[in-house]
Amino acid sequence: MRKIVSILGIPIDDLDTAQVLERLEEFVASGRFHQVATANVDFLVKAHNDPELKQILRVADLVVPDGMPVVWASRLLRAVLRERVTGVDLVWALTERAAQNGYRIFMLGGEPDIATMAKARLEQRYPGLQIVGCESPDIPSLITTDCEELIKRIALARPDVLLVAFGNPKQEKFIHMHRSQLQVPVCIGVGGTFDFIAGKTRRAPRIVQKLGLEFLHRWTQNPKRLGPRYKTNLAEFPPLVLRQVRSVGKDDLKTPEPFAVSTEGSCQVIVLSGFLGWDAMRGIVEPMENAFSEGRSVVLNVSAVRGMDSFALGSLLNLWKRGKWARCEIRITGPGPRFRNVLEVADATHLFPTFGSVSEAARAAPAMHFSACVNLDAKSFTLVLCGAASAERVLEVEGLLMDLANRHQSVCLDLREVSYVDCGMLSVLARFADNRRRQGLVTTSEVSQPVARAMAREKLAAIA
Repeated sequence: MRKIVSILGIPIDDLDTAQVLERLEEFVASGRFHQVATANVDFLVKAHNDPELKQILRVADLVVPDGMPVVWASRLLRAVLRERVTGVDLVWALTERAAQNGYRIFMLGGEPDIATMAKARLEQRYPGLQIVGCESPDIPSLITTDCEELIKRIALARPDVLLVAFGNPKQEKFIHMHRSQLQVPVCIGVGGTFDFIAGKTRRAPRIVQKLGLEFLHRWTQNPKRLGPRYKTNLAEFPPLVLRQVRSVGKDDLKTPEPFAVSTEGSCQVIVLSGFLGWDAMRGIVEPMENAFSEGRSVVLNVSAVRGMDSFALGSLLNLWKRGKWARCEIRITGPGPRFRNVLEVADATHLFPTFGSVSEAARAAPAMHFSACVNLDAKSFTLVLCGAASAERVLEVEGLLMDLANRHQSVCLDLREVSYVDCGMLSVLARFADNRRRQGLVTTSEVSQPVARAMAREKLAAIA
């Protein structure tokens, strides 16, 4: 079971470097896609203001604490992460392991000369290392740039590890939106790591690293670029952490109180009590995962729960992800003020439907998370999307768009009921409208506030 600390609603794995490398080896051996993120303060602050980045980090397969301020925050929350695992150190260690085990590496991003120098240094340090690709493509926009040929080249190279150096959040969004096409066992966003490996940027002295002040060293090296970012982070991160500290509180009870498991209707019901910490959550993982494997949602009765710490919240977020992939829900009944406040501060209330009683929760139909349909009137076709329009639903939407692509009637994209949209879906819709525009065909759109905000973040003027 993953031991996870939730910081600002982002689940971060409590692992040391050796354990992270073991986990990455397991990912490679599985042959399945996995996304890995190295979360520093900048990640957490940006995720607080960017729903797509927050969602990506919540469903990532591994998130490591890249920076001492993240570890310090975990100490304030009384859910201590054992050590920081920086992206630079992780790439050095992973490429050494790759040379030993014959893993194939693909380096993507960074400045062309810097990426080439970094590749040469890695190959020099680790003889036998297989770097099967090193490209620095120009991708000004994830929405409008056609990456199809690039994705094909990566697939043909058959890497075991893809290192993406586009900077956050572009690298995380690129990996997530192309996850079904990439199918690379380990995909990691590595930010400016190629600069460090190539020697363009110098690491701070060891003593500065141990004191956790490496960010100050970087700030002095490039104040014009990093100054605004660090000022924003310093202004926003501490108040957000303190707000979470106040929400979770503390409990000195070391022994978790027993829980009860039963079945009602098609749901499994788990009754929890006391203060929820790591040990309490560890006990309910098996019955919850058994329920998910059988396609059953879980009802958590938390009416007797006094509160929960950041380990418990991290575990709950991980179980939400496991249920999401199984198309099952975690439903909550009887939450007290402390429990509700923890979820609200983590911006996680919407993940867990809340009901007045266990019987009501067990009878409830699954929430409709997404729908897509086409309406026709005399003059136009309307594609109506509702709910969370994410990259996972792209194939469904593309099928509808194919039928509409060459219609000479006006086509309207009705996105007024869309509660969430990511770059993958925005790209499909924008590409559809652009192709019709080139043919002289009319496309209009009506958007919700979440869609408008996502378009503003990605600098997309319009979908028309």
